Amino acid sequence: DANWHPSALLPEQFLNGFTEDRVTNYQFSFNTMQRFTNYTIKIPGVNMQPSISGNYVVIIYLPDEKDNPVITRRFMILENKIDIAPNIHRATFVEERNNNQEVDFSIMHTNYRIDNPKEDIKVVIMQNDRSDNALYGLKPLFIKNNELVYDYEKGNVFNGGNEFREFDIRTLRYQTLRVAKYYYDTTGNNIILQPDVERSSLPYSVQGDINGKYQIKNQQRDNSNVEADYATIHFLLRYDNPLINGNLYVFGQLSDWKYKEEFKLKYDYEHRAYIGKAYVKQGFYNYIYAYVQDGKKKADETLIEGNNFQTENDYTIFVYHKPMGSRYDHLIGYKKVNTKNIY
Repeated sequence: DANWHPSALLPEQFLNGFTEDRVTNYQFSFNTMQRFTNYTIKIPGVNMQPSISGNYVVIIYLPDEKDNPVITRRFMILENKIDIAPNIHRATFVEERNNNQEVDFSIMHTNYRIDNPKEDIKVVIMQNDRSDNALYGLKPLFIKNNELVYDYEKGNVFNGGNEFREFDIRTLRYQTLRVAKYYYDTTGNNIILQPDVERSSLPYSVQGDINGKYQIKNQQRDNSNVEADYATIHFLLRYDNPLINGNLYVFGQLSDWKYKEEFKLKYDYEHRAYIGKAYVKQGFYNYIYAYVQDGKKKADETLIEGNNFQTENDYTIFVYHKPMGSRYDHLIGYKKVNTKNIY
C-alpha cells in the first residue's frame, strides 16, 4: 500500500505472467582485481508484467532461499491522473526559517473524480529519495472545486541539512577529488580519503552535489558494469570526544539510505576522530555523517553536518488514491522538484 505494507491482493490481481522468474542475464567482470558477476533484470519482462499502479517490491534470492533475499528493491508504477503544483520555500515560523524548508503544494484533479479526499487520498513526501525521513499522513487543508490544497506551516517541514560530501574514484591511477592516498594490498584496492571535519558550526557554503547519490564509472574503460573495480574506502572524521548514547554512520545511497553495520564508525582516541571503512564499486559518490541515538530509527544528520535553509535538495511528492470499493492504493500523481529555483 502507500505505506509499503503488504496489500491483500493475490498475485494474479497485480501481475500478468509468472509470479517468479529466473535472472538469466549476467556478465563476468573483466580486467578487475575483484572478481564479480553483474546481473541485469528488466521490469516489465517477457515472463512477468505488473498490471496495476502502486508500490511494488522486487525480491531477488537464491534457489530455495526466498526467506533470505540477496536484494530487495522498491519501485512504483504510475497512472498519471492528476497534476501537482508544488511551492517549496523557507519555513514559515521564525524559529525555523534559518534551518528548514517547507513543502506546500496543491493537487489539481479537473478530470478525475475524488469523492472523499480526506479519507481516500494519501500523500508521501520524500527528500532526496530517502525513506527514513519521509512524511506521511498529510490531509488537505482546503478542499476547493477540483483542487486540494496542502498549505501547512507545520507537519510539512524538512531540515534543510547541508550539501553532501563527495569523493571520486572513477580512476585508481592517480589522486582524484578528496583522495589522500591509494594503495593495494592483499585485501585489494584501498582509498584513504582526506580527513573530514564537523560542519555544524561553519557557515553555509555553496557546493554542487548529486544529493546523496552515486554513479558507477571507470574512466579508463568502456563498460563500467563489468570493468569498474571495487575498493575499500577509509573515512576519518575529526571529532574531539566520542558521542554517547548513539552511533555515527556514513550515510547516503552508498549505504542504501540505511544505517548499516558496515557503515558504522568507531571512535579512535589516538587520532581523536571517528574512523570507518566501506567496500564500494568505482565511481563518484556523495555521503554525509548521520548520528542515530540509541533506541531511535531516525537519524540526526544536522549534528555533524549542520542545518541550512539554503541547501539544495530534491523533493518528490507521491499521491495515492483508494476509491471506495478498491482493494489497493492507486498511484495517481508524482512530482519531483528541486529547491535551487525557489529562493
